[in-house]
Amino acid sequence: MILRLLVSGAIALALLFFVIWFGYGVIRGGIGPLYEEGDPGLPLRLEGETPLQSDAEALRAFLGTNPAARLERALAEQDVRFLGVQREGLEVPGLPPGESIAPSRVLVVPGTGTVYRSGDHANLDRRALRYASAYNALLLKRLTELRGS
Repeated sequence: MILRLLVSGAIALALLFFVIWFGYGVIRGGIGPLYEEGDPGLPLRLEGETPLQSDAEALRAFLGTNPAARLERALAEQDVRFLGVQREGLEVPGLPPGESIAPSRVLVVPGTGTVYRSGDHANLDRRALRYASAYNALLLKRLTELRGS
């Protein structure tokens, strides 16, 4: 009898938590924010575009800038974040073995992920990994030079 009451209470508590969480998400305009509005690491969606279409286009646009030029622009704006690509988790290529970095110091390349609308999007995603690796290597070199001076 006591076990039944404990299980019923736990289920009721879990249901209450879910209702509060869901209600909060609906009030905020969704199930719950996965990122802050205006996060520069995520692509904007235009009205009428599906997320998958705009992801591929955002990725294509991002890869259209030379990594060295992007780095110079970022440094001019005092932005020293590394580039990361979204996989099952966040991947930051080009770091020395064993190094890790706080997610707050990473700009996620827009349009990367594990869901692709086309073979072209998958190819762009593979290019994004190489792009981020090249960018991060340049950034590490510049940071090392700045520390040495």
